[in-house]
Amino acid sequence: LSLSSIILAFAFMIGSASSKYFEGLLFILVRRPYGIGDLIHTSNVESNTHIDGSTGWMVQHVTLFETVVTWLPTQETASLSNGSLANSRIINWARSPNARFVIFFVCPIETK
Repeated sequence: LSLSSIILAFAFMIGSASSKYFEGLLFILVRRPYGIGDLIHTSNVESNTHIDGSTGWMVQHVTLFETVVTWLPTQETASLSNGSLANSRIINWARSPNARFVIFFVCPIETK
């Protein structure tokens, strides 16, 4: 076994893990889409965000590898990988001061 074949095998073994790590690192250090205490909503980039909105996540802790968030209705805590968040749509309610708030109000009316 030559040294180059060992290096090549090692590069294939850690290739995807290291790319996710650097993607998450750049996501947190360069983009900074949220801070501690911000209310965020995450969704898939290909899907549309619902017009009625949704209850969001409160950011509790941010590290180079993960973001710890709390789901507000149930106070459940989740750890989200920064690499996976880099490929998601993130709506930051704290940094959206001109966001619309839509209320659907249904009032049944009968006429005779």
